[in-house]
Amino acid sequence: MAEGFLGSSSQDEGNKYFNALLQNSFFQDVERDRFENIYWCKMHDLVHDLALSLTKSETLTSENCTTGIAFDGSWKLKRLRTLNLEEANIEELPSSIGKLKHLRYLNVSRTKIEVLPESITKLYNLQTLKFSRCNSLKEVPRNKMCNLISLMHIEFSKDDHMPSMVGRLTRLETLSLFVVGPDKGVNYLGEKFPPWLLMMKIPSDGDSSRVFDNLVELMLRDCKWCEQLPMLGHLPRLKALWISGMDKIRSIGNEFYGIGDGSTSNGVRPFPALKVLGFSSMKSLLEWKAAPVDEGGETVVFSCLEEFTITNVPVDKNSIK
Repeated sequence: MAEGFLGSSSQDEGNKYFNALLQNSFFQDVERDRFENIYWCKMHDLVHDLALSLTKSETLTSENCTTGIAFDGSWKLKRLRTLNLEEANIEELPSSIGKLKHLRYLNVSRTKIEVLPESITKLYNLQTLKFSRCNSLKEVPRNKMCNLISLMHIEFSKDDHMPSMVGRLTRLETLSLFVVGPDKGVNYLGEKFPPWLLMMKIPSDGDSSRVFDNLVELMLRDCKWCEQLPMLGHLPRLKALWISGMDKIRSIGNEFYGIGDGSTSNGVRPFPALKVLGFSSMKSLLEWKAAPVDEGGETVVFSCLEEFTITNVPVDKNSIK
């Protein structure tokens, strides 16, 4: 996708091409996560060298810079689309990086940089931005990252690096960490989540809204004062959900299944993709209501569930209907 070979095609279409190449042994030693998604692989050396030779003016990594990476402010690689500097021995990104108008992929994870320059927010074609485990990173242009109108994937590992106004990133599919609350940290101190989080919908242009349809994993932790769970059951791709330390939750009902206040499910199949579900340290949880039935007298819930854990919770999981 970063090289533009897919055009306007979706990431799912890109996965099909990747799998076709995998079947033809272009990639080797594939490693998968618990959901069978490929997160690591390697290329045969000859294929790797060929790929780099074909994209030498559009791809720069710490591997193909044999003499080291010199940031002299010139940035002559105007056609650069992929810049992977993960684990590179660098302490600074020049502000001139903002001139790389064609850049689609930027990874500075595990580097020693102290500042993520504000000029990156002018990279309007950028689709992937990674700056995880940058232990020296102190300044991030959080308030202007919403200008990255093409951004689809962003990965970071510190709470105070989260972009502001994330709802404006309308193409976003991957958000490695989401911090809810008025202050830094993971705890939310209000009695109710914001309306957009309760409904799992972000207001968009006009009267429309954007649902978290691409959300795959979610953890709600230590929101000790919240009295109601968000609506989650309608999320079509959610595969793993962990909820812990929500001391004020007394009951789980329709809102959890993503169903309104009606007495029927209206054909909704709650949690259609969920494989892992865990509850822990919910000291006030005493009731877990079954999902309402549809007009046919049946509701299919957790149809893909493989792993269910419940610890330090008063409700008995054997009594869950």
